[in-house]
Amino acid sequence: GPGPQIAITVKAVGETTKALSELQPGSKLGLRGPFGRGFKPIGRKPLVVGGGVGLAPLMPLIEVLASSGLKPTLIMGARTADELPFLARARGVLGPEHVEVATEDGSLGFRGLATELAGRRLSEGHYDALYACGPEPMLVKLLEMALSAGLGHVQMSLERLVKCGMGLCGHCALGPYRVCADGPVFDLAMLTHPAVRAELGRFWRDECGRPVGLPST
Repeated sequence: GPGPQIAITVKAVGETTKALSELQPGSKLGLRGPFGRGFKPIGRKPLVVGGGVGLAPLMPLIEVLASSGLKPTLIMGARTADELPFLARARGVLGPEHVEVATEDGSLGFRGLATELAGRRLSEGHYDALYACGPEPMLVKLLEMALSAGLGHVQMSLERLVKCGMGLCGHCALGPYRVCADGPVFDLAMLTHPAVRAELGRFWRDECGRPVGLPST
């Protein structure tokens, strides 16, 4: 019979992801991994925030938390309602009352940014852990809010251009860490390292390893 199945979420933003998105049923792929470190369930009252395709790595975490009896609050952010492919799945796992949506165009849920909803929830003081994945400016803002709220447990999945995937080439360096090997999930100690704070949300490295500025919004 068929072996175990896996699902991969791909957004076509470059040559490789565009080629992947154009594959047809029956095409063959080679997979390496898993590499690095993933999310570790910590805390009893977690807040989970995902922006865009950043929901993809958060879904397995949400399912693990739910299976252990926890019902985290999930905030899903996107530009428009059409960019929320995990909404039905998340509501099925957590229940609609635990899922909040923010769309920039107001086509579904709160009109605005996921960080605005997250700020409201964190100000309530109910949460003891924050998990997040999404655009880097969003993560920087969430980190600032988590620190202001005094959260001791913060984990964020970061994105960098990964080449070797084994921590050798340095293209995915972020401060003293390699996103492919030490991450992609960074904990609070890593996120607050001075060298990481100096780079996060400001620049990353291109295919040649050169720093490239990131937009502020």
